[in-house]
Amino acid sequence: MNHTTKLIIIIVLVTTLGYCKKKEEPKPVEEAPTAIETEPRQAEIANPSIPSPATFINIKEAKGDLDGDKEDELVAVYDTKREGDLGTEREIHIFKKKADKWNLLHKSIGAVLQSKGGGMMGDPFEELTIENGAIVIRHFGGSREKWNYTHRYRFQKDNWFLIGATLVFSSPCEASNTYDYNLSTGKVDVTDTIESCDEAGEPKGKPKTKTSSAIVKSQKPVLMDGFSPGNQEVKISKDKSFFF
Repeated sequence: MNHTTKLIIIIVLVTTLGYCKKKEEPKPVEEAPTAIETEPRQAEIANPSIPSPATFINIKEAKGDLDGDKEDELVAVYDTKREGDLGTEREIHIFKKKADKWNLLHKSIGAVLQSKGGGMMGDPFEELTIENGAIVIRHFGGSREKWNYTHRYRFQKDNWFLIGATLVFSSPCEASNTYDYNLSTGKVDVTDTIESCDEAGEPKGKPKTKTSSAIVKSQKPVLMDGFSPGNQEVKISKDKSFFF
């Protein structure tokens, strides 16, 4: 083997080894871009009846007769963008039409929960309606135990008062408790339901339901202004209470 042949063999070996080394090197793993979490917000409704106050967002409105004169009033719920302990604060504005113009009658803070008041479920505010001359506001939230609130407000004695509340607390495959509270009479109707599930989480057998009622004595009138849904305790027996 002459010098030229040896040189050719060495070049071939070096090239082959270099190629094998490259084949064995792992390719860098590309990391997926980190998702940026953004807090969901209620969007402004389409075609609001009146312009929103500066910096406010009209997230819901409803029309209906609130004072018995057979003419519709307007109720709007605004996100104020003001930060509170549990997200942005909401305001209720109530309007009456005179000479084809909506005039502000009343505004209230508290009865609509803040934007993060629903816990793991996010924004708790669900719906605003006017039913039977009353303003009706619905909320939903919770984690494993879910809660649904329905509160009814009516104009009487020159102010806006809470007249009724329906609260539902439920845990899947365990129990649900419903409290229908008439603040005008003090009566509370209670429905307790127990259900069981199989290993797949499907309901097993018929739920067991028990109904009862109680009278809450000396309940003071509750104004809409400053009311905070879900934070007022009512005792209906020695060992049973609920929050409305």
